[in-house]
Amino acid sequence: MLNGAHIDLAAVPSLDDLSARPDRVHGLSSEVLAALMAKAAAVQNLLAAEALAAVTIKPRKRTEREQAIEGPDRILDVDEAAKRIGATRRWLFRNAATLPFVKRVSRKQLACSERGLDRWLAAREAVHLDTIAIPQYHRSHAK
Repeated sequence: MLNGAHIDLAAVPSLDDLSARPDRVHGLSSEVLAALMAKAAAVQNLLAAEALAAVTIKPRKRTEREQAIEGPDRILDVDEAAKRIGATRRWLFRNAATLPFVKRVSRKQLACSERGLDRWLAAREAVHLDTIAIPQYHRSHAK
C-alpha cells in the first residue's frame, strides 16, 4: 500500500528491469515512480559512499628539508642567518621588516628563527622566487 492505494507489486518493475528495458517506465503511476526514484537514490548514495571509502589518498613523502622544518626551532644570530642565505649582515638589517623569520630585538640586534628561515628558503626554491636580490656573501664582510 502506497499513500492509501494498493499497488500490485508484481506489476512494479525492479531497477534492474528498468535499466534493461527503459520502455517499461511508461504508464507507471506517480506513486510507483516516486518509490522507484527513492530506491534508486538510496542505492546511488550507498554506491557513492562505498566508492569514497575505497579511495585512499597516499600522502606524499616529505623531503629531508620539510622534516627538518618541523623539528625544534633554534634562534640564529645575524651572522649565521646571513651565511645560510648567502647575504650580508647589512642586507639582513635593511630587510628585517620584510623577512618573516626575523625579529628585531633592538636597533642593533636581530633574532632569526631557524625553522622560519628554512621555510622561507623552501618557499623560494619551490616557487623559484628570485625577485628579491640578495647580495652574495663575501669574505670581506666576515668577522
